Amino acid sequence: MKIIRGARDKIELNKLRKFLNIFEIIEIDELISYKARYLINNYSLSHNLHIADALIAATCLVKNLKLWTYNKKDFIFIDEIEFFEPL
Repeated sequence: MKIIRGARDKIELNKLRKFLNIFEIIEIDELISYKARYLINNYSLSHNLHIADALIAATCLVKNLKLWTYNKKDFIFIDEIEFFEPL
């Protein structure tokens, strides 16, 4: 959702949709929602954690996934987060 929201026009939106088709989409479930709420409660004021980033982090934590991002600063304060490091 965050990537799609960043599209500047319909052409870019269509390109992003095609690109995202190669990935598995993980739906937000009750556990992810619960973890995101925990992260917001703990980090929204102290680190300006946004809801979208809380959902991304929560998904990684619940599904035991490493996060691939160019914006580590948005997540670095979450001790449990593991980052994907390219080879």
